[in-house]
Amino acid sequence: MNDPSLYLLLWGPLSPSNEGWDIERKRVLDYLDSWSDILAWFTCFRDAVLVVSPRTANEIAETFHRRFLAAHFVVFPLSDPQAGYLPRDAWKFIYANRPPKPSPDDASVSAGTN
Repeated sequence: MNDPSLYLLLWGPLSPSNEGWDIERKRVLDYLDSWSDILAWFTCFRDAVLVVSPRTANEIAETFHRRFLAAHFVVFPLSDPQAGYLPRDAWKFIYANRPPKPSPDDASVSAGTN
């Protein structure tokens, strides 16, 4: 399993005419609570949630799709979010769960140059 990463899971109808494709926020949040690969989540949006998981975006998308077959959604990895207007608690969650930036020493080692 991978190190935990931060993602934005966004769902909802593609247009007002697709209202039947929408899913209730409570159903999504209840599902996240029961999903062992979701280590933490935070939401301040109607149709989006920040999630922390060791799974890849593709794995999260595949699992979410199996649960909500008719939903339109997208999973965005958030490697270094730093701009926007969110409640303070959202930024605390983001900063506590975003991946650490590699130090210059780490970058040189991973690139194979010592």
